[in-house]
Amino acid sequence: MDIAAGETPLAISATLGSTLAIAVSALAHRSSRRRRAEEEEDGGLAERVAVLASRLERAERDIANDKQGRQAFAAAQGEMKAVVVQLAALATQIEALGTKLDRQSQNLTRAHERIDDLHRLAANQFAQGVV
Repeated sequence: MDIAAGETPLAISATLGSTLAIAVSALAHRSSRRRRAEEEEDGGLAERVAVLASRLERAERDIANDKQGRQAFAAAQGEMKAVVVQLAALATQIEALGTKLDRQSQNLTRAHERIDDLHRLAANQFAQGVV
């Protein structure tokens, strides 16, 4: 912008006004471009925020599932321990019954042997005519 020494104040004002208008227009254009860039960036930012939110939700679900899995495992483990205790008690009872059955079997064997002895004795006495 060159203002010659003999120009009138009106001409100087007009030159300054047009220069100011060009500057305002350029600033408006830059502002508009910046706003568009920010909106595009915001769109990209919104997508990134959505992706991160989705990942966060997935991580929270995984943590909840992991906690539920651990709780289910702990419950199952507790139940298994209870079953092991019951099985140990049953094994002890079965061993006791086995011992009792062995004694009963020995008693029964002795009773059969005694019956066989008595049968032989009765047969011998019958054969000798004692009975």
